[in-house]
Amino acid sequence: MAGKPDIEIIQLLDAHYVDNHARYDLFTSESELHDCRNPNACGLSITSYKIDNHNIHFYGNSGKEISSIPKIQSSYAVHKYHNNLYQSSESRNFDKVPVQVRDVLPYHFILKYKGIDFIVNYDNLTATEKEQTKKDIQNAYEIFKEKFCIDNTIKCISDKDSEYYKIYDGKLCVKDTTTCMDPEGFIQDNGKFCEPREVKVYIFNNKIDYSKYGTLLGFSKKGLDTSLGISLGKKILCYKYNDMDSTLAHELGHVFQGNFAAGKVKELDNDPNIPVLEDDGSKFDASEFIANVIGQEVGKKNHDSLIEDSSNRMNTNSGTENNFIIEILCCFIGLIALFFWWKTSSDDGSAPHHEDQQLSLLSNESYDKSYSDDII
Repeated sequence: MAGKPDIEIIQLLDAHYVDNHARYDLFTSESELHDCRNPNACGLSITSYKIDNHNIHFYGNSGKEISSIPKIQSSYAVHKYHNNLYQSSESRNFDKVPVQVRDVLPYHFILKYKGIDFIVNYDNLTATEKEQTKKDIQNAYEIFKEKFCIDNTIKCISDKDSEYYKIYDGKLCVKDTTTCMDPEGFIQDNGKFCEPREVKVYIFNNKIDYSKYGTLLGFSKKGLDTSLGISLGKKILCYKYNDMDSTLAHELGHVFQGNFAAGKVKELDNDPNIPVLEDDGSKFDASEFIANVIGQEVGKKNHDSLIEDSSNRMNTNSGTENNFIIEILCCFIGLIALFFWWKTSSDDGSAPHHEDQQLSLLSNESYDKSYSDDII
């Protein structure tokens, strides 16, 4: 679910703010401009799309189809696979009402992947759940990249653009307006305000904490109460439950499309010409199409991985059992062979008498003891 801001925020680095008067400098990191598995989908090469009853088709200048995705409903996308990879945790007890999200989610780790910092804030993630979170983020990135492209361009506003913005009270504001961006949303470097390549993920222990404390991050209580996950800009909120892998990937689909995609792929997110659709009593629009696919495919990838792991364990256990049975059979056959040898030897008189066997054993014991005494 893509969230709607409760406060007035403008995307200063969008090329259409203030009646298309935006000016920005573009530069790139040392990495390439785009990370694409399909070279035809790089940059602005996707110039149009068409939606039919079952699929969304993306085309290049020549009219050739570059990529396509199925048009699936949100509920179907999130709930198709039940992988049970996350479990809800108990809420924390607080001596006083939390006033900032770090009181609720005091821990974090950073996954650096393909030039993007994924900052994951949490309270109670097991070691297995941490690794699964990293895996889900990487899989969502790779699936989006395979179908479209990740735009690595870093956008900046130069301090020479004073005609269009001003710095007021430490914030970057559109000139002659009260619309500003928090300075934490930018990296200031050599007179430029640049977008950091980072995504912030907030994972709450359970649905109650998510609905109650997600408001500390600027989201509406209504939006939190009616969602499994929510995103705005480069910020994602979700909570631990059985299908969180699909939900997290769904929200990452929103983030990648809105912040790391180019051309018509990004425009699909807010196409007013696409009618609102009904899904099990809920309405969803064009902004959900790509996110639904990313969420479902990550769920499928985890599902297939679980099946493969289960099959490997069964084969390993089966192999161990077979080896044990073979060892038992070999021992049994050996005992039978020994019995027949003894029987044959007894019949022809070659087997030693019992008294001789006992004497031989006693002699060996005496030898061993004497040998040991010499060592001492």
